[in-house]
Amino acid sequence: MKQVSRRELLKSSAAFCLLRKLEEVPISGSAAIEESGQFLTFAGTNFVWRWSAKTDYFSILDQQGVMVAQGPIQPAVVVKAVGSNAARATCGTLQGRVVRGNRVDWTYSNVNGSARLSTTWRFDEHGVWVEPIFYHSSTVDDIVSVHYFAQGSAESVRVLLESNYLVLPGVCESEAISPIVNAYLNMDIRTSLGRAGTALTQQWGLPVHYFAGFRKPSMTSTDKVEEEENRTRAFCCGLTEVPSSEIFIEQKAGRSSVVFDYRGDLWGHLRGPGEFKLGAGVLWTFAPNYHEAIRKYYKRLLEGEVIPLKVNSPRKNAVLLAPQWCTWGEQISLHKEGSDLDQASLERFYGDLTASGLNAGMVSIDDGWEGKYGRLEHSAERLPRFEQFLDRLRADGLYIGLWAAFMRCQDPSDLGLSPHHMLRQVDGQP
Repeated sequence: MKQVSRRELLKSSAAFCLLRKLEEVPISGSAAIEESGQFLTFAGTNFVWRWSAKTDYFSILDQQGVMVAQGPIQPAVVVKAVGSNAARATCGTLQGRVVRGNRVDWTYSNVNGSARLSTTWRFDEHGVWVEPIFYHSSTVDDIVSVHYFAQGSAESVRVLLESNYLVLPGVCESEAISPIVNAYLNMDIRTSLGRAGTALTQQWGLPVHYFAGFRKPSMTSTDKVEEEENRTRAFCCGLTEVPSSEIFIEQKAGRSSVVFDYRGDLWGHLRGPGEFKLGAGVLWTFAPNYHEAIRKYYKRLLEGEVIPLKVNSPRKNAVLLAPQWCTWGEQISLHKEGSDLDQASLERFYGDLTASGLNAGMVSIDDGWEGKYGRLEHSAERLPRFEQFLDRLRADGLYIGLWAAFMRCQDPSDLGLSPHHMLRQVDGQP
């Protein structure tokens, strides 16, 4: 078996495409959408996109016309009348569509009664770009949320994006729940992408801007293996901008949707009548597997100049690539996590590491070194010789890592904050 170095392993990951020199593949704007009867079709290099006027659904197909994913074009907008607890998200009527080269504009009337909605998709040979929607309201309603790939009604929102499998980064901290979710599990849950605080205990610090999906390959004979390996079976669907909302993936009955949660009913910041730009731009990319689809997502963002190429200093790359040893395992095994971490334990951890002969390039000190979360200062009571300990690591030629939850504030008053600075509900309470 060929040995793979740490550097080679990191270079093979999707995230490392931000550091590598990418091939020059310009975004193409010349390819046009074909109109035929009730259908619109766009053929990319490795995918076919098709829309039906009868259903107002789009389909992503592979090179042989097999579906990879499909769902509705019209998003659902959930609103509440001011002062009411009853939410509604009634679907509008397709008023018209306009094809302009590689772009399509759809407009809908009678959304939530009298509102109008417009959405634009554009295409190039390597992907599909969905722009934010525009919502024109003539009533005094608060916008609660926007659901991509869903259909609204007076009672509820149906999530309708179909794919055999979803890939949800950071869906759970536990290895008992895989980030690869089979549609046949019929999960009924709303989860965020890469942050804690939802129905599952979710992993922190992982991508919050994309999800992926794929169709399981079905081969009937061994002579189709090579052909199957080159077929597009996977997609990545990710943001092209930072939304002014929470973002979730909702799963019900084996289908899913992307939810932009605004809660205008709590804050009153999206109250009609008026025109509102909602949701966010998203990009679809396609590949034989989801690893490559994710890599293409990053690559297209770079080529489209949505994000700049990130170039690290040599020192930063050295820190990133250094073999890291973290104290967390030892803290857990000796019940020294959180506020139980003390100076003697820290010294013992490092002594054991040194005696083991492990060639660590970085020592990462995990949860508990702070006196209070949010201050980014060590506990003077529990770790009175903390600075001297860090100096010892530096003298031994090691980099230092410190675990911190930067948005966690244990005592707001330490940072000059009070309840006056907090968001408030409609009753005035924080």
